[in-house]
Amino acid sequence: MLEKSPVYQTIYSFYDCYLQRREIDSSMMLLSENAICVGTGRHEVSVGRAAFAQLFQAELQEMPDPIGFTMDGYQEYEYAPNCWSCFCWIQMKMVLKGMGPILYHVRVSAGVHLDREGYRIHALHVSEASSHQQDGEFFPIQYVAENGTEINRETKQELMEMISQVMPGGIIGTYLEDGYPLYAVNERFLEMTGYTYEGYLQDMRGSARNGIHPDDRLYVTKAIQQAMEEGEQYELEYRIKKRGGTYFWIREIGRKTVTSDGRQAVISIILDISEQVRMNQSLKDESMKDPLTGAYNRRGGHERIEAAMAAKEGGYLFLMSDLDCFKQVNDIYGHNHGDYVLRFLVEKLRKCFRKTDTICRLGGDEFAIFLPDCPPNQVIEQKLSSVIQDYRCMIEEKYPKSHSSISFGGIYGKSKHTFTELYQLADAVLYDVKQKGKGSFQVCVM
Repeated sequence: MLEKSPVYQTIYSFYDCYLQRREIDSSMMLLSENAICVGTGRHEVSVGRAAFAQLFQAELQEMPDPIGFTMDGYQEYEYAPNCWSCFCWIQMKMVLKGMGPILYHVRVSAGVHLDREGYRIHALHVSEASSHQQDGEFFPIQYVAENGTEINRETKQELMEMISQVMPGGIIGTYLEDGYPLYAVNERFLEMTGYTYEGYLQDMRGSARNGIHPDDRLYVTKAIQQAMEEGEQYELEYRIKKRGGTYFWIREIGRKTVTSDGRQAVISIILDISEQVRMNQSLKDESMKDPLTGAYNRRGGHERIEAAMAAKEGGYLFLMSDLDCFKQVNDIYGHNHGDYVLRFLVEKLRKCFRKTDTICRLGGDEFAIFLPDCPPNQVIEQKLSSVIQDYRCMIEEKYPKSHSSISFGGIYGKSKHTFTELYQLADAVLYDVKQKGKGSFQVCVM
């Protein structure tokens, strides 16, 4: 049951504090430090807890009484480790002077993540379903003329052009034909992509598909085809090209239509979500990194190593290491010096190995290093000897009473293994190293 989800409980608790209990401090504690909150009012936008508290305080002056609520239609999905997107309907029951009780429905979309503070809301968007929008319309517009006379087609087109100029996103139209030939773009879309109209047509060679990032083209094509088979509207997130060859993330909301010449087409609204994607990626990166050393944590290392293993083409090297007598550093010199030693080691490993290699702290003083596409060679052995020697010199200079050293045990292989299997194989080699004499290394060919 989704109602038992801690993410659901976080959102429910927030609205309980915000609407029912009307408690500013309790509500803010469920928001992240830089939470972005957007309400239904024109000025109901806040960035950060302090800004939200100001809006809440102003609201309480006008409406101090508790507001009953129910939460329905809840959905969530985890788009990155410890990061969720959520949606629900909120029905509020308010009693206004002279009017009696009224019900008010809103749609809520939220972003929630798990960090050291617990589950926190980092994005909240509340919208009101328009009572003026007709089924089959993109925008809630009604044309009213004297005596019920319908406004002519030219005037409607002028109104739509005015709306497209002030919309936060761009508009693009494509035919539902091979390559998605272009038939319309607006000025806002051209501003987003940095093109002139002629430059865009020339660079895209008349096909919207050429503007999609190569890695996303198959996904977008299949998603649109499926949407057209199942319904008339869809929503996608992917990367499109900017003038100059760079790409940015967009959300496309498209709907099937028929052009004046009878051809099937799609008209889409394009929103730039690059900053949102960047923030989400930043949160994901933080959840996969060890905060002390900056190396990947166990989960981050596990994911990267198994992904690299799945995509590998040549030989690889998997190393395990731990710090001999590391406890002596903490006991004799203090834990802050132990932290320094761990950071020192990770910095040395970064300088020795490639950026494409994965360095992760598995816990305590235990580390793993994965080198894809790496055959057995003397260079690796020289690098390990260098790390061992540099570590020994640092300990002799700063922490001689600890007698700490570093040991490595690893395997060269070509066949695929899970992370757990690699760990067990390399750990057995490391055990032999420590039994024979600490402060050395051994690598076995599988």
